[in-house]
Amino acid sequence: MEFKSSLFDNLGEIEILKITGARFLVSDFVSDLGRVIRKWGEERYMPVRQQVDEDWRDHRVVEPLLKEVLVDLGINAAFFPAEVDRQDIGTT
Repeated sequence: MEFKSSLFDNLGEIEILKITGARFLVSDFVSDLGRVIRKWGEERYMPVRQQVDEDWRDHRVVEPLLKEVLVDLGINAAFFPAEVDRQDIGTT
C-alpha cells in the first residue's frame, strides 16, 4: 500500500487549479494549447505508443509525430517571445 502525503497527490494540475481557485493564473492560450496537445496525444500518439518505443533506432515512427506536434501544431514556436513574432506562451 502506498501512502499519499496530501489530497492533491492523485489529482492532475488542472484539477488542483480548479480546487484552489487558481484557474485565473492560466491564460486562455495555455488552456487551449493544453487541449490541442491532449487531443493530439489521444488521437495520434496513443494508438502507436508501442511502435514509438520499438522505434528507438530508426525513428521512422517518432520523427513524423514530432514534426506534427512541434511544427504543425506550433509548439516549437510557442515558447519564443512575441518580440520575434512568436506566440509568447509566458504572457496571459
